[in-house]
Amino acid sequence: MKKFIGLILALVMIALAGCANDESLFDPIVGTWKSEGIGTTVLVLNNDKTVVETYTLVGAVGVTKSGTWSSDSTNITRTWSDNSTDTDAYTFSSSNSEMTLTAGGISVTYTRQ
Repeated sequence: MKKFIGLILALVMIALAGCANDESLFDPIVGTWKSEGIGTTVLVLNNDKTVVETYTLVGAVGVTKSGTWSSDSTNITRTWSDNSTDTDAYTFSSSNSEMTLTAGGISVTYTRQ
C-alpha cells in the first residue's frame, strides 16, 4: 500500500512539474483585436511575441507597422521595426473579450476578434 501511495504521489508531482512552464496556457493578450472610432485599428499580438498593427482612417488606405511585443502584469510594450516603442497600461473585461490600452490619459478599447 505504501508503494502504491508513493507511486501516485510521484506521478502527481511529475504532472504538476510539467505544467509549470507550459506555454500553451492561455495568454489573454495573444489574439486579434479591433478598435473602431475615427478609423479602424487592428492589432494582432502573436504567441511568438510578434505584433502587426494596421490603422485605417475612414475612406483611406491603411498604414501597417510590425515589430515585437512584451508585457508584464500591467503594461504592454510594442517595439516597432523602426525601433520606436509604444507602452500602454492594459486591462481586460471580465470575459477577456475586451482589452483597454491606456497611455497619456487616453484609453482605447479593443474587441477580441
